[in-house]
Amino acid sequence: MRIAFIGCGYVADYYQQTLVNHPILQLAGVYDRDPERSRRFTGHYKVKRYGSFEEVLNDASVEVVVNLTTPKSHYDITKAALEAGKQVYTEKPISLRIDQARELVELAEQRGLILSAAPCGVGPKLLCSRVSGRENDAHSRARKFPANQNSDLRGAN
Repeated sequence: MRIAFIGCGYVADYYQQTLVNHPILQLAGVYDRDPERSRRFTGHYKVKRYGSFEEVLNDASVEVVVNLTTPKSHYDITKAALEAGKQVYTEKPISLRIDQARELVELAEQRGLILSAAPCGVGPKLLCSRVSGRENDAHSRARKFPANQNSDLRGAN
């Protein structure tokens, strides 16, 4: 299964180093909004560097977008990836706002895609087996939050 990292910060190093534990996953390439950071990462690990996020989304060989951006970017990156038909594994949290997290879960369900978030020990297995209709922890938690659609996961509204 071909994946692409969005975000080449320190978390991306950890993900890259642990890919050997998941031989079914193949890193197609990476993108970071900071060109220098992506050049350093791709130079060190000898992987493909995408020139834009849109290039990742338009790469039909990429099945899963791994969102390793800052938390304030999680919603936008994840939404765009789902809208492009990509499965998504994102670092925590899915979004900083509960209403946005719910929206992403609903979007994934409507499109028959898997949305998974760290920490999730079953993420790679769930994605790789393409289990449909099965809720993971992130899906369950997003549905169980109170009805206040303006809640903010940081504690401020």
